[in-house]
Amino acid sequence: MWIGLVNTSSAQPQGRMLGLGGMVGRTAGLSSKLYIARDSSAVQPADVRALDFSISWTADDIVWWTVHALTHRKIPNSPLSFFLGPGATVGLNDSRLFWGISSNLGLFFEKHSFEIFMQISPRLVIVPDMVGEFGSAVGLRYYL
Repeated sequence: MWIGLVNTSSAQPQGRMLGLGGMVGRTAGLSSKLYIARDSSAVQPADVRALDFSISWTADDIVWWTVHALTHRKIPNSPLSFFLGPGATVGLNDSRLFWGISSNLGLFFEKHSFEIFMQISPRLVIVPDMVGEFGSAVGLRYYL
């Protein structure tokens, strides 16, 4: 419910479009974010602002590749922004292929060319067996 109370006035760090970095947590690995909405005044609350890509691994030796289409919302009277979005995921473990749908939601803080974020990423593996998975991480990105 509180999501509807926030606005979308946040712009990407220093007008830069691509952020690269890493993350640690239940899933650990490399993370990137590509902004696709340049003019925040033209962005509607439900518009996709960025694409989030990651390659990560878990303690049970599964390597995951994910992509999410994210919307952003600035939290009023706060330096934080909220993000959420649907996506897809592919995993590989001992020559076994997994794939399914996922989502990504969390908070981030931008300062100069840096972004600090924390996220949770629930996913539904569809193939080979339907099972729910859950990832979480904190990370840092530098914007080029």
